[in-house]
Amino acid sequence: MPADRKSTRHTERRQNQSVPRTGSPALSAPQWTEVIAGSADFIAMTDPQAGLTFLNLAGRKMAGLSREEDIQGRPLAQLYTDTSAALIADIALPQAKRDGSWSGETCLHTTNGHEIPLLQVIGAHKDEKGRVLGYATLAHDISARQHAEESAHAMDQGLERQARLLDLAHDAIIVREFDGRILYWNEGAASKYGWTKQEAIGKTTHALLRTVPGETREKMEQKLLADGFWEGELVHTNRKGNQITVASRQILDRTSAGMPSAVLEINRNITDQKESERRLRASEEAMRELTGRLLESQDEERQRISRELHDTTSQILTGILSRLYLVRKSAQSLDEPTKQALAAALKLSEGLADFIRIFSSSLHPSILEEQGLGAAIRWYADGIAAQSKLRVNIEVPRNLPRLSQNAERSLYRLVQESISRLRLSSASTAVNVRLSHSAGVFTVEIGEESGRRTAAPGGNIEMGLLGLGAGAVGMRERMRQLGGQLEVQSSDRGTVIRAVLPVGQAAGAPATASSRR
Repeated sequence: MPADRKSTRHTERRQNQSVPRTGSPALSAPQWTEVIAGSADFIAMTDPQAGLTFLNLAGRKMAGLSREEDIQGRPLAQLYTDTSAALIADIALPQAKRDGSWSGETCLHTTNGHEIPLLQVIGAHKDEKGRVLGYATLAHDISARQHAEESAHAMDQGLERQARLLDLAHDAIIVREFDGRILYWNEGAASKYGWTKQEAIGKTTHALLRTVPGETREKMEQKLLADGFWEGELVHTNRKGNQITVASRQILDRTSAGMPSAVLEINRNITDQKESERRLRASEEAMRELTGRLLESQDEERQRISRELHDTTSQILTGILSRLYLVRKSAQSLDEPTKQALAAALKLSEGLADFIRIFSSSLHPSILEEQGLGAAIRWYADGIAAQSKLRVNIEVPRNLPRLSQNAERSLYRLVQESISRLRLSSASTAVNVRLSHSAGVFTVEIGEESGRRTAAPGGNIEMGLLGLGAGAVGMRERMRQLGGQLEVQSSDRGTVIRAVLPVGQAAGAPATASSRR
């Protein structure tokens, strides 16, 4: 570029900076200090017609203007969005001209398409006669502030939404300080307890609700501090004075320094559930009593039938047999068909007598009362062996104590029922029955020696009981009535039924010494 043109352009630039294009007096830019020129805020000077004469470095960066020719004489309003441009032209500049200054929020429109929100002040510089010599404007970028306000607003909306969601919860949700002072109280709490949020906040939970904990408050607080949570049942009193039981879960919040800050408490009303459980327990207890009476009545009926069979039916049958024997002594005079009929009648009568004797004894074996449980089980095993191929191995220790009549009768029925069920449900050829007494416990164990049954899950007592059919319910109830337990375990090796009875049931001298047979 020729030197004379450079010099001319430099001269024009100096003139443009010091003299308005209209020729009117204007503010002088070269005298501004470096502090103003280097300010992070938008600072601009204009001529009386609001054409730019100076724009600092921060303002240039904001507007996206780097060339001097893009600044000098450019209308100030052109730097803004349409709305802000109208505001400056129609309101801000007239007010500054009239009153000396104007302030408000505007929005700068940059050359790269961005918009920057500004907090702006426009001041008018006048001469002695009140004529406007130019305008000075200072604008601060409030993008960060607006972003913070928007974030705060969004956070407030989020908190309000969360609060609305918590209010929708049916459970009582309470936020309290560690000492119990209530900070938050949702609609669920207001509905359950009867106090509104305004009435509850600031009160202490244990005083307002008259809390009755399942354990001491000190233990609750210790667990909260140690584990960060506590759960259990509490009894509260509502505004009407009614007590309600709640399942409470409490979670401790700590400060960044690890100090207890607040507790989130979620309480679910389980009063109806507890009442239902109480009624169910009462019903179960009544059912157990009824079952016990039915079992006792059943045993008494068996004893009565056994006695009737022994005292009446057996006596009649014995009389018939004695007469048939007399007839057989004089059978020589009878023809052959009559002899055969007599022999058949004797055989049937003898079989019937044996059946009645065995059946009567199985209903109520007198040997049980006379010699004890071990002898009765051995007698029953002999009868099983005579009627089927099933072998029953019995193990009875020496000095086995006698039990109460009710206990021995119940254990005998249990063995009888167990062997009967195992015969039906497995392919076993042998059953082991073991009686033992140690550590204050009397145990009867019935197990298959081998079998090919479908195994229930190992150790699953309920499944094992189901596998034994309806009779298992009576077996278990007999043990429950005696204060004992019935365990049934099934595996691929077979089923084991175990009855465990407290030693307090012992009520007599040791039974006759026996050994494994």
